[in-house]
Amino acid sequence: RQRAVEGEIVLMLPGGEGRSAVLVGMAGPLAVAVSTWMLVARQHQRAPDQISALMIKLFAAKLVLFGAYVAVAVMRLSPENVVPFVVSFTCHYILLHLMEAFYLRRLFAGDQHALGR
Repeated sequence: RQRAVEGEIVLMLPGGEGRSAVLVGMAGPLAVAVSTWMLVARQHQRAPDQISALMIKLFAAKLVLFGAYVAVAVMRLSPENVVPFVVSFTCHYILLHLMEAFYLRRLFAGDQHALGR
């Protein structure tokens, strides 16, 4: 039964142009997550009391940016590549936000490794 499940998963993986849709679905959330981590870490070093204000601004920016990113991507992708993009985007978005939550927890707990030290 395990071989059958593995075969079904492999069959669901996109080929050719679908792979680029998966990469596009990953690129946006990854770029935003890395940028957010860098900005928050820098703000934590400079003025930790202003992190909440920064995070509110970043939330608003992400809302607009992700909305535009998904809209443009869906309009430019061929119809058969929309589903791989949406699945990839959703999975990476959720995973990277979970990673960000753990990173912020470590940062606020005073873990110097969260700052790259």
